[in-house]
Amino acid sequence: MNIDWSKAPEGATHWQPENARLMAAWIKISEGYYWFRMPYMNYWCVYDGPVVHLGELVPKPGTPSADRATVIDRIIEDCGLSSCDAIAVYEAGYRKFEIVEEDV
Repeated sequence: MNIDWSKAPEGATHWQPENARLMAAWIKISEGYYWFRMPYMNYWCVYDGPVVHLGELVPKPGTPSADRATVIDRIIEDCGLSSCDAIAVYEAGYRKFEIVEEDV
């Protein structure tokens, strides 16, 4: 999926691709709320419903959310877990550290 972040509205932290349940929208997570903005809108709306399909949100590169998504993807790949299980493992504090032994 190729997202043109130069077209993102100011403050956008994620992109929600269109799926069977949701329309495509820019997302920003701010002030403890999820805000959404459809591509044709020129204002942000607060979302107060249940948060669904968070795994489909595409984080803006270089943000903490993007780093989290990268780690979760690696957990899925390394451990063969489902995305739900990998998120639970991540939230429990799992991180992979590679130990490099240097020649003395």
